[in-house]
Amino acid sequence: MMTSTSGPAAPIFAEGENCKTSWKEASAGYNLTDTHLEIMGKPVMERWETPYMHSLATVAASKGILYDTYPLSADTWHTHQFGFIKETQVAHLVEAGFKKENIRTSVMDLVPPADCRYYSFPKMITPTLTK
Repeated sequence: MMTSTSGPAAPIFAEGENCKTSWKEASAGYNLTDTHLEIMGKPVMERWETPYMHSLATVAASKGILYDTYPLSADTWHTHQFGFIKETQVAHLVEAGFKKENIRTSVMDLVPPADCRYYSFPKMITPTLTK
């Protein structure tokens, strides 16, 4: 079960906090209505994201690769995905047989609720890789 409480939103990460070393071993917590998922007290996924999860699942089911990442510190908030794809994954994907021109994204409109602590932009990107 989740540990967060209602009230003013606290920062997701404490100053200097980095969850990288313990993230893989951490367990997931769901609220009683199954609308929010947290890991290590961090909001990870909410029910409003269902259309986005379906988009990712459709790509993964037909193409075989699922990409959905989460920042592990305040320093990587809103930037973690760009370095992950460009700096660490493209070369591996090319080596695995993907062509750079077949690594693309599609944008979907999806407006998060006003109380969402981790996402505020009214669009999401679904990466698609084809061989």
